[in-house]
Order: sequence, then C-alpha cells, then structure tokens
Amino acid sequence: MEIEQSRVLDALPAMVWTAKPDGHVDFVNRRWSEYTGLDLDQVRCSGWQAAIDPQDLPNLIESWRSILACGEPGEMEARMRRVDGQYRWFVIHCSPMRDDVGRIVEWYAINTDIDQRKRAEEALRQDEARLTAAERDIRQTIDTIPVFVATYSPDGTRTFVNRTWQDYMGLTLEDAIGPSGKTFPHFYPDDVERNDAAWRVALESGEPLTIDVRVRRADGQYRWHTSRRVPHRDENGRVIRWYSVGIDIDDQRRAEEALLASRHDLGLIINTIPVMAWSARPDGSPEFFNQHYLHYVGLSIGQSKDWEPAGPLSEYWDLTAAVHPDDVDRLAATWEAILASGKSGEAEARLRRFDGKYRWFLFRANPLRDEAGNIVKWYGTHTDIHGRKRAEDALKRSEAFLSEGQYLARMGNLSWQVATGKITWSEPLYWIFEFEPGTLVTLERIASRVHPE
Repeated sequence: MEIEQSRVLDALPAMVWTAKPDGHVDFVNRRWSEYTGLDLDQVRCSGWQAAIDPQDLPNLIESWRSILACGEPGEMEARMRRVDGQYRWFVIHCSPMRDDVGRIVEWYAINTDIDQRKRAEEALRQDEARLTAAERDIRQTIDTIPVFVATYSPDGTRTFVNRTWQDYMGLTLEDAIGPSGKTFPHFYPDDVERNDAAWRVALESGEPLTIDVRVRRADGQYRWHTSRRVPHRDENGRVIRWYSVGIDIDDQRRAEEALLASRHDLGLIINTIPVMAWSARPDGSPEFFNQHYLHYVGLSIGQSKDWEPAGPLSEYWDLTAAVHPDDVDRLAATWEAILASGKSGEAEARLRRFDGKYRWFLFRANPLRDEAGNIVKWYGTHTDIHGRKRAEDALKRSEAFLSEGQYLARMGNLSWQVATGKITWSEPLYWIFEFEPGTLVTLERIASRVHPE
C-alpha cells in the first residue's frame, strides 16, 4: 500500500510531502527531492530545514507548530533553496488526514512556487513616486510575468490589466476597463455570487481579499486561480487604489484532488482484496475492519456495501469477538503477548461466520512504528486456513489408523536414506526385532537378526 501511495505521489506534478501527527516528515516525493537535491533519509526529523532560507526558518517553524497545535489546514510561506543554490518563494499548504474517530493520522502538504507572485506583490507595494518614475519598465515587467495583474479604483472599477490578463481572457485593455470595468463575465457561474459578495465586503471594509475562483480562458476552458487584492492607502489612511494579482493554481487543485482520489482508491483496494484486514491502536483496541471482515462476521449484513459504523469500532467489536469459545483464552493470551513484545506475531483460531459456522483462520499482526520507534498502529490479517486444517486432521487420523493397523497386524515400516545411511523405524519394528526403543538402527544390526540361511 505504501509503495502504491508513493508511486501516486511521485507522479503528481507538484512538490508533495507528508508528516506524522507530531510533525516529523516521513515522505517527500520525487519532485520535492529533485528541486532540493535532498532525499528522504536526509530530510527526516529536522533535516528538511537545510532547504529553507535561514532568514525564513524561524517564522516557518513557528507557523508549522501553530498549525500542528490547532490541527486545522493552514499555509506557510518561505524561500526554499533549489539544487543549484537559488532560493525561490513557496507557499506550503498543509492539511490533516483524520481517522474514524477524528484523530490526525497524517499530514499532507503541497509546496507551490509563488516566487513570481511575491515579486509582483513587492513591485505593487512600491511607493507612487517610484511607480511614476519607472512606469514604462514596471509596465513591461507586469506585462511579462505569468500572473494576472490588475488595478481598481476605490469603488471597485477596473483601471488596468496586464498583458497576461488580456491574453488569457481574450480581451483588449479597452474592453477590460472603463464602463465595463465593474463587470467580469469570465467567472464560472457557481463562483460569481461568491466572488462578488466577497469583493463587496472588501471594498466596504478596506481589508485585503483572497479568494479562489474558476476563470474562463479565451478558448473556453476554466482554470482555478487564487485572486488576491490589497488596498493602497494615502497618508490619511484612505484607499486610493486596489492592486490585484491572480495566480493559476489549477495544477495544485488537481494535485489535491489526486491525493483525495488516491486515498479513496487505497480504501477501495483494502476493501476489495480477498483477505480480512484490520488495524488497531497501540493499546490493541480495534480501529478499522475492512468490508470482507465486516461481512464475514455479519456486522454489515443488512447494511449497504459501503456501510461504516456510526461510532468507534471498539463499541461494536473486538478482535476476540466471534472466536470459538475453546479458542478465546488462547487467542487473547497470544494477542496480549504480541502487544507486550511489540513484535509481529500470529495465532490460529476458529472464527464464527455470519451464518453461525466456524472456520479456522490464521491471525497475523504487525506493528507500525514512528521515527522514534514508538508503535503508532497495529495492522493485521485473518487468512482462511480451514481447508489446510481439515487436511492436517485427516492426515493425523490416517497416520493414527496406519499405526494401529500395524500394531494389530504385527507389522512395521522403515525408511532408508541411501545417501546418509540413516534408517527410520516405526515403533512396532523395535518390538518385532527385539531392539530397545530409541536404539540406533544400522544394516549390520538388522542383519544380526536374520537367520544365517
């Protein structure tokens, strides 16, 4: 499963990494490693800090701790060193994955290059005098950078859009500003009212606006963009202009959707494989049973195929439920011993099917540890060995029947390994040849019991 997830994450067109609930990095994908020149072994624990600009590291660590503390999605910004030594700005979006009881089991994060956007924002913050003196150069710069740049008057009327904006929308500067400067027909229909409402609030409050919207390209295709608008104020604090940048985040959104789809696919795999699989917390309390398990024991009978318990599984079931009464104590003792040892283990027991019939299963458990060596979860499987057990019982009965028949018929059997000379006897032969049980048997000793003629 982990190998499959790694392949999926390595295929994503984004820099992706994951961390344990305590914040320790436990995976970086191929794009992350290619950019930084650091592999997973080098970034474990705090090794990833080597890729962060020292000026940004304290704030980044503080932001990461705050996100971990609140347990909610968040973002951070910092400059990261590329493999050639160049630093570029990245926004790091972090989001937790939770288990059935709401506990965080993993953090997923995507690093998005926002270096050009940061440069654009820095350019927009320059004072009015410098903007006037360098207007031509600034215009050229703004028209060249691959982000949307626009300005608005205090009432929200568009007064300028850069070349990237014009090319993307398929509109001229004259079409974008002036009388039509307050309208924008290129938003996805479902995003229009949301964007307009947020823009009205920003204009009334004078507070910056950040919103994600889908924008129609000249060819009719919609792509996700992050629109950020900030006010420019005069010395009296009045808003005299709004500056806006729009960054294409469609690839990032697709990467996030791919991550969600990957998680869903992994769930389908676990519930589809013809094995009863489960997981438990470090204390051994059950946390998850796949659909094969739930169906076998009857928990999901009468429910939809995607049924999931409404509360913690420990309220419904435990690993010894449905075990044959004669096997419960032995299985429970083995499970307690495995938990105490912290090592993999296995046991055999009969498990009751939903129709009341018992079948033999091989119970196997294996611990998952964090970077500090602490067990964070147990994974296990139940494998049906009923056919094998029946065959073993049949073999035992056959061997017992053969032994009894030889005893009654005063017969025995032996095997002779020619290569080694080793001779193995059945018990009756010791009695027939009048050898002491357990005596080493050789050809010479056998010959000593044969009549000379």
